Amino acid sequence: MIKTDAFPTIQMKINKLLKITNGYRFYDLVKAVYCINLCINNRSVLESCLALNACLIEYVEQGSQEINSYDSFENFFKRIYDIMKPGIADDYAVEDFGEVRIRYDNKFYRVIVGTGHNNVFACLNFLPVLARKTSHEDELKLVLSYSSGILDYFMEENKNDGVVEKRFEIPSEQLFNRVQKFFDKECKKYDIFKIAALMKSEEATIEKSHFVYKEDNIYPLYNVSLLVDLYDIWEKEIDYEQQIVVANIGIIERIYSLFETDRSRSCIMFAPAMIFPDQKFDSTQKTYTFVATSSHGAIFAINADEYENNQLEKEIENIEEYHKSGKLQIAETYNRFEKNGLRGLYISPDMPIEYLIYDSFTNPNQIHVSMGKAGVLERKICTALDIIYYLDFMEDTDELFEYLSYSKERDYKSTFGFGSDAAHYFTWKYQGRYIDYFNA
Repeated sequence: MIKTDAFPTIQMKINKLLKITNGYRFYDLVKAVYCINLCINNRSVLESCLALNACLIEYVEQGSQEINSYDSFENFFKRIYDIMKPGIADDYAVEDFGEVRIRYDNKFYRVIVGTGHNNVFACLNFLPVLARKTSHEDELKLVLSYSSGILDYFMEENKNDGVVEKRFEIPSEQLFNRVQKFFDKECKKYDIFKIAALMKSEEATIEKSHFVYKEDNIYPLYNVSLLVDLYDIWEKEIDYEQQIVVANIGIIERIYSLFETDRSRSCIMFAPAMIFPDQKFDSTQKTYTFVATSSHGAIFAINADEYENNQLEKEIENIEEYHKSGKLQIAETYNRFEKNGLRGLYISPDMPIEYLIYDSFTNPNQIHVSMGKAGVLERKICTALDIIYYLDFMEDTDELFEYLSYSKERDYKSTFGFGSDAAHYFTWKYQGRYIDYFNA
């Protein structure tokens, strides 16, 4: 019996498909299933694609039909179509295929963000930090080379056609032929056994299955969630305190990447930062993930998970006391540009402050529920994933300040949304920085 976390009725679909798939030669079936699941037009029938993968895992030979030509492949596709076609429970998924890239170790790798999860791109931002924290840097490079290499290899035969709808379509003959070549030659370039070992888990569900074992061989399954599932596996190797560190470092490193050229002393991003009373270091002061300046005021980004009970409220009171007394002087905690002295900022009492409170959630594979409230304070809280989208897509820090101010006044008390606060931010941003709430 196949394990699943997300598709409680998938076994019924698997059982129907097995009556067809068990009649084919296994290796021919591996390539045919890979081709169908690889096809960008079939991204939205995720349950069906996973059910096909499950048929390879549960395969029992009952026939010897071949899929050795496009005609025979087309015949196989027609036989499974009614079982695989989109249903009411299927949702449209973004049909990307390597257009998005991430940078790791001074090299860019193609990735897929349309996996059926929320906030995949933001999650992948934290993957290099998690790899370092778990001593998996070499393994990450291996998996990125494999996943990006596949996207490169099939790029020309698997392009988005611009149609935005859920569908199940037969892959082109060009893609079918390319898959045959992939299994004959290209696949052998990668250490499949090592990659499969990295992804193997006794708790693995069909959603997180990426290889099938048959006798002494391992065959790749096409499953778009490879990198997100790898994140989930590695995150289990660290504790709660380390998760906080991964979240904070991931945000700080993103700031360093985005604002690398902002090296002046009058910069807009200080990361990480802390209060320097009378311009002197005080070890009792807390460190903030970043402090940003704008023409509207200052933004303090604080990880709520670093504080217990009512300590967050007390820390904000501490900031406010320095602010009101005209003694709020902040600076970066180390000299990252090898200049004399630390870069700092004086925040005058008449300069407004907004607080960007977030938690350390970075794993889209996990369920995360937030009521949008930090402690007993009437303050909005988001996730570390949301922060990445704010930083990447904000027009400038003025816009981020405006959003935080707007959200504080109108959002968390009056709305409840699914997905993430980043979705709310994009709605606000692309509707002219305003959302018209109304009572239906």
